[in-house]
Amino acid sequence: MGFLQGRVTWERFEVGGKAVPLSKVHVETLERHSIDERVGAGGDGTSVGFVGGDHVLDLQFGLEKNIVNDALYAAIRVDAVKIPGELKKAWLEMEIAERAAENPSGFPTRKQKQEAKEAVEERIQQEGEDGRFKTMRYFPFLWDSRQEVVYLGSSSESVVERFVPLFEDAFDRPLTRLSAGGVARDKAKEKKLTRTFEDLAPAAFFGAANKSYSVSWLGDGRASHDFLGNEFLLWLWWNVEGEADSIRLPDDSSVAVMMSRTLSLECPLAETGKETISHEAPIRLPEAKHAVRLGKLPRKSGLTLNRHDEQYELTFTAETLGVASAALPRLESQTFSEQRQDRVDQIRHLTETLDLLFGAFIERRLSSSWTGDLKKLRAWLKEEE
Repeated sequence: MGFLQGRVTWERFEVGGKAVPLSKVHVETLERHSIDERVGAGGDGTSVGFVGGDHVLDLQFGLEKNIVNDALYAAIRVDAVKIPGELKKAWLEMEIAERAAENPSGFPTRKQKQEAKEAVEERIQQEGEDGRFKTMRYFPFLWDSRQEVVYLGSSSESVVERFVPLFEDAFDRPLTRLSAGGVARDKAKEKKLTRTFEDLAPAAFFGAANKSYSVSWLGDGRASHDFLGNEFLLWLWWNVEGEADSIRLPDDSSVAVMMSRTLSLECPLAETGKETISHEAPIRLPEAKHAVRLGKLPRKSGLTLNRHDEQYELTFTAETLGVASAALPRLESQTFSEQRQDRVDQIRHLTETLDLLFGAFIERRLSSSWTGDLKKLRAWLKEEE
């Protein structure tokens, strides 16, 4: 999905280093690191490079095309050789059969099996070089120079691992992935509450009030505070269901929130598994709250947001604060150029709305008011269905 038209998907990265205005130099950098200039740049036969942004074969770059409203728009393309497993298996069996036919027993020797395997590897390389099994994947990105943030149109780890080194090598600027824990840490620093933030542990929404636990999907703990994204969705659910029709934001604006279409939950202890509920209003279904009572936490939810008379529909991922398939308001722009500029502003406005909403939760989470909120949340979860 692109950023300048259609639905929008992204994960965000903070751009480090010295900020400079976007210019022709950045467009020329895209061209120097285009897919045409980086054949085999992945070291494993995979090629990764920039394309112009219009489509997978777009190799045209230009100042007006790629710089829109103080943002750089382009895409990366990942070219790889992918031969079907069944075909490789067939080749191997044919090579083995040919060699085994020379043996009186009819069975291949260990040496012949190894020779067959090497012959298949050579054939794979030859078949890959002629392009018959070449795959092309295309992922747009938007570098907003006002906020020094890059939006990548994919949440795939393999795409992230390709994109980040390419961007850093091309522009000589480091990228840091923005997640719930990282954004919360920055907000705590602004409020001079870093020590309070570092002492946070996952809240006990169920069971013993002083119970502590680990969160299975946070891996080795480097992103341990990303559990705040899961708590944010539960806090949002609580607010949406009974506390308020809209939520007051730190900038004194307000946002109306609906949790709609989909809700994915998972047990942080990896004991009761996962559950996904699809419904117009999933949190209204009894099985949704029942899942939380069993110890599950929300990991992904559909959201409908309305702020400043602008409505957005999207799917939100808790730990990464990632956005998927976001529908932006219809534009009334008169020209193609104006529409592109207005789309960038819409993305900024949606990001601001989500950040302010998450920030409202983090302010509560770091304040003395959280103790009272947690008691109410626990009581809410115990209410009879």
